[in-house]
Amino acid sequence: MRKLTVLFILLLGLIGGCATGTPVVSIDKDASLSGYKTVEVTPVVNETGTTFEFDVLGEITTQLKLNLTKEGYVVTDGGQSADAILVIRTYLLVYEPGNALHRFAVPGAGKTNCTIRSLLVDKKTGKTQVEILVPKEIGTGGLYSIGADKRILGDVAVSVVDELKKIIRPQ
Repeated sequence: MRKLTVLFILLLGLIGGCATGTPVVSIDKDASLSGYKTVEVTPVVNETGTTFEFDVLGEITTQLKLNLTKEGYVVTDGGQSADAILVIRTYLLVYEPGNALHRFAVPGAGKTNCTIRSLLVDKKTGKTQVEILVPKEIGTGGLYSIGADKRILGDVAVSVVDELKKIIRPQ
């Protein structure tokens, strides 16, 4: 019985250290989502009104580009002609780095939160085709969740790319 209890606690710690949150996707009813060959990623914009100890915005931008490239999308920083380019404009709405020690001491305290909103915009027309809202939270996990403040930034970027894959396959 004691081994089963220890195993359950370890499993709970592993699961609890994962980022949770379901993306919300809104597609314009008139959007034409075929034919995009290139994705342009603009730098993430901070809408939180706070400053951070490290380059949170740069890390999300880098993770978006990295994950898009990994999935087979052609990624550009801009400067190309506007034909068949989908621009990803991302806004950081919430970022709270949290504290692993607080999560360990008091479950539910010290949460790490990150919410971004990505707009997928046709470069030629300037019209928003898709909006993706990604909320993520790491509320438990204790010392296992050390580094969650940086890991969550990759998690939100992966969620944006996963939603994009459901809508537009790379050419």
